[in-house]
Amino acid sequence: QLKVRPTSSFSYAARSNSVPVLGGEMFECAREYPIVFARGQGGPLPAVLLGLRENENLFVDRAGTGGFSSLYMRGAESSHVLIMIDGVKVNDPTTTRGSAYDLSSIDIFQLERIEVLRGPASAIYGADALAGVVNFISKKGRQDGVAGSAYASIGQYDYQKAGGTVSAGNDVVRAMVSAGYSYEGSSADDAYLRLNTYSGSVRFTPGETIEGEVFGYRTERRGAAFPDDSGGSRLAVNRELTLRNSVDTVYGASLAGGNVNTLRVFGSASVYERTGANNDSGHGSN
Repeated sequence: QLKVRPTSSFSYAARSNSVPVLGGEMFECAREYPIVFARGQGGPLPAVLLGLRENENLFVDRAGTGGFSSLYMRGAESSHVLIMIDGVKVNDPTTTRGSAYDLSSIDIFQLERIEVLRGPASAIYGADALAGVVNFISKKGRQDGVAGSAYASIGQYDYQKAGGTVSAGNDVVRAMVSAGYSYEGSSADDAYLRLNTYSGSVRFTPGETIEGEVFGYRTERRGAAFPDDSGGSRLAVNRELTLRNSVDTVYGASLAGGNVNTLRVFGSASVYERTGANNDSGHGSN
């Protein structure tokens, strides 16, 4: 195993062997990074991804608190990296960064692992995968019986984070629901970022050769920051903040049947919906 030491308070164990990721295909170069929380602490997703920089040649650009966060891979543009949540494409062609997805909309506490595929994969996933693919997997129910967990933390600049997870299951059906709240601000420029995240899944295996899943993921984002390329709180001439509000919803279902040694059939359907609003002339407020 390849050990990755991130700059945040998370740790990863990177499995360098081939793993079934990104819709079930097998890639020798694909790696998955299970997320292990250290001392119950955490940080924003862009900071966590810095821990993968040396192994996956990733660079994360974060335009301050409440600003747009982009991911770059192998020196390519951020719009050339395909971002997926639970295997569903979420690149947004309406943003100011081409089709790049705003990573600040993802709460790290709601994730189970990160799957990374380096290199061109456009033949399978389209033009957005020119540099690679990053798939964020939300938490799933994986144990029998009833279990639950909760977390909460506070810090300076009104930093707040809280959430919980409840799961239940047996050999046939396993379900999980999770919710989280996150807020961070900056006293220097009144910028802020607030996230409400909800996710759930039901996995069923009625027989030895049949399995399926129904899942959903929703993020409500409200934030305010200086406009892109303004110079931030130190250099910006225009002190008005840009509001960035959005709601992302991902849901879908999959069904597989057959024997892996002979013939196996897999089918899935998913939907990604996004609504958002930017206000370039108003001062941010929470």
